[in-house]
Amino acid sequence: MRSGRRLWDYQCVMSGKMPADELEKRRKELTARLLELDERFEREMRARGFEPGQVENVALTSELARLYAAREEVGAELEELAAQGDPER
Repeated sequence: MRSGRRLWDYQCVMSGKMPADELEKRRKELTARLLELDERFEREMRARGFEPGQVENVALTSELARLYAAREEVGAELEELAAQGDPER
């Protein structure tokens, strides 16, 4: 059911119909999730002997690739929310 909620959130953001309080709540959730993913990604990279800044220069294992993709997805959604909350963007 969580994916249904996510689809609803995405549709509300894209249509411009998400209430301001829901927008802020979702932004906080995504920010926390992104921080969690960043920390996990950095920890996993270091455990494999790499610096997180080397991500562009190393072949990622499937686990690291999934974490990287999740970080990118959450970051993109945060950018969309920021644009939703700021019509000037």
